[in-house]
Order: sequence, then C-alpha cells, then structure tokens
Amino acid sequence: MEVIMTSVIDMFPSVMRRSGRREGFLLLFCVTCFILQLVMITEGGMYVFQLFDYYSCNGTCILFLCVFETIALGWIFGAKKMIGIIKDMTGSTPNLYFKICWLFLTPGVSLVSFICSLVEYQPLTFNRWYVYPPWAYTVGWVLAFSSTVLVPGWALFKMTTQSGTLKQRFINLCRPSVEYSPAPKYDTELEVTELNQIEDRC
Repeated sequence: MEVIMTSVIDMFPSVMRRSGRREGFLLLFCVTCFILQLVMITEGGMYVFQLFDYYSCNGTCILFLCVFETIALGWIFGAKKMIGIIKDMTGSTPNLYFKICWLFLTPGVSLVSFICSLVEYQPLTFNRWYVYPPWAYTVGWVLAFSSTVLVPGWALFKMTTQSGTLKQRFINLCRPSVEYSPAPKYDTELEVTELNQIEDRC
C-alpha cells in the first residue's frame, strides 16, 4: 500500500499533498480492492484465485521488468554515474564487481531466465485435472501483460510525442536527466555546513 501511495503522491503532488487527500485516496483504494476481491470467496473463487496467482504473480512478468530495469540502470543511466553517486553518498568507491554486474551479469542472467520461463511455460491446471477454458487463459495473459506492457508502451508513447528524427528521439530519451547527476563536491560540503549551522542553532 505504501508503495502505491508514494507513487501516486509523487505523480500528483499538488493534488495529493493537500489535507485529507492521502487518507481519502487510501480509503477509496481499499474499498475498491475489497469489492473486487469478493469474487474470491464465491463457490468458484479458488479457480479465480489460482488464475490471478499463476498469471499476475508469475516470474515471467518480474523477469521481463528486470531486463528493462537492469539495462536502464547499467547502460542508459550509466554504471559509471551510479558509482559516482554511491561514492558521493558513502565516501568510498564500489568494487569493480558491481560495475560488471550492472553492465553484463545481471542483465544477462535476467534475459536468460526470462527466455527459459517462456520456453518452460505450461498452461494452468487446477489440482492437475481441471483444465481452464480458452477464455480464462486469455484473461490470465491480459492480467500478466497489464503490468509489463506499461514499460514498452510508455517508451513508445514518448518516442511518438518527441520532436526530431527517430534516432534523435531515441538518443534524447536514453539521456538521463541532469537532476540525477552527482552533486559537485563544493555544493555537498556547503549543504553539510548549512545543516551543521542549523543543528547548532537548535
């Protein structure tokens, strides 16, 4: 719940950070989830639960997202910049092993695991004897893709709304914001000095 609330508040800060908005949205979200989950306690609720559990929470979706996240971290945001940020926060440079993981090991393992999960896919059965109808498998895959399609979908949307050639738009979208760059040493030391002065006054 906290993850969802934080995401919504960050997306709509001017609306959600007003008094009572957070609590109201949380109540509405919980009531909506409660009503939607009532189907789980019906006579055929276990069949529905198995369908949700097998497709919505399966490892294929998670691995699909992991591939994109690791590529975005290691290659688009940049392993070198990540090392600089960690050094800026901790004062020590991470081991070369972490850079290798961000660039090659983690994306490679995630991609291989994702492909293997697709190859080894078996249609869902209940108690090894009940076979779901074809429309149920369609619903299951819609549930699975509902979380994963957002990543390529958002990328495609940004590609079509940017100006310039296709190559320019792709390069522009792969360039991380300067807001996430490590702060200069002088600025960091200045912030620490100001914080120390505030603490002394308190």
